[in-house]
Amino acid sequence: MAVYQLLGMKKAVAPVKPIRYDVRAIFGALTAYLK
Repeated sequence: MAVYQLLGMKKAVAPVKPIRYDVRAIFGALTAYLK
């Protein structure tokens, strides 16, 4: 659920950024959240 929210926020904030950057940001945020 959280991942989908982050993805939606990322797309809403910066839909122009490349997908790789979004994936990295989401993965990093998820890792930090799990820790």
